[in-house]
Amino acid sequence: MTTIDRRYRAIGGAAELFTCEDREVMGESGAGTGKTHCLLRKGDWTAKKYPGCRQFFARDTRASMTESVLVEFEESVLWPGHPAISGNASRANRHSYVYPNGSEIYIVGLDNPNRLMSTQFDRGYLFEATEAKQEAWELMLTRLRNGKTPYHQLVADCNPGPRGHWLNKRFPADREEVVVDGVVVSSRRRILFRHEDNPRLFDYEKGEWTKFGVEYLYGTLGSLTGARRERLLHHRWVSEEGQVWPEYDPRSTASIERTCLRWLSTTRRLTLDTTLRDAYRCGASTPTNADTELRRCINAAGRSTNGLSRLRSYRKSSSSSEASRMLRGLTTSRY
Repeated sequence: MTTIDRRYRAIGGAAELFTCEDREVMGESGAGTGKTHCLLRKGDWTAKKYPGCRQFFARDTRASMTESVLVEFEESVLWPGHPAISGNASRANRHSYVYPNGSEIYIVGLDNPNRLMSTQFDRGYLFEATEAKQEAWELMLTRLRNGKTPYHQLVADCNPGPRGHWLNKRFPADREEVVVDGVVVSSRRRILFRHEDNPRLFDYEKGEWTKFGVEYLYGTLGSLTGARRERLLHHRWVSEEGQVWPEYDPRSTASIERTCLRWLSTTRRLTLDTTLRDAYRCGASTPTNADTELRRCINAAGRSTNGLSRLRSYRKSSSSSEASRMLRGLTTSRY
């Protein structure tokens, strides 16, 4: 008889997501970090912890759930004969998981959202969220009002996509609050999962990659190319045309500054304010606001703003070598 250990230890991004109480959360990472399993675990834990609560697992289409999310949930989180798996329905025809305490987890495809829109929920989990549209996300938010858990929450699980994707724009680099009359009424959080967070890939007791981790990272993900490699191996939001900034880290002001300047040094056709907005979504709508935002960014990184006039004059330069020379004082890293 084979014994399966179903104990779960949340590490890194998984631990942060499992305990956070923000209303909107995005768990992002490359492939194989364990973020989908973390969401499934939180859904199962919530169902057992709060009797009578209602949650949903969703993806862009119902058919895509059958051989991906539901397999992981039934085989790695639940088990054959689990009381939540009732009846004789196959995975393809299963509508929900009903727990003995009255809690229920609905299975929803956004291609047929009627069941979602006719019910109130406490929490929801959207898998492969880059497939979905922002309108669907906002509709799901309106269903979070069941009141059986201490807080309502909608979680997106995704690999990075194009830099301009609505998810990348919607979620701040770290955490954002909506405050009304001094009260926090809503919040958004972006959580980064890393490959080290997955115990199948990294052994924390030994402090080294597992045999499978080495094979997967270097043999599988390491063999990818272009934007796919940047997204699935390095957790970066990049466009298909290959605009990549290896030093970009949304948590670092210094990295934001270097990203802006690198973009300016390679894209001469954009205005300063548009460039800044594309580089780190500062929201500047005029050249004046863009200059102010760039000064703030450079000052926060401990850099001088004397080079700002040189940065403006870059657009008048006639060669990339001249541009590089003018920007060299600003772009040289000291971190």
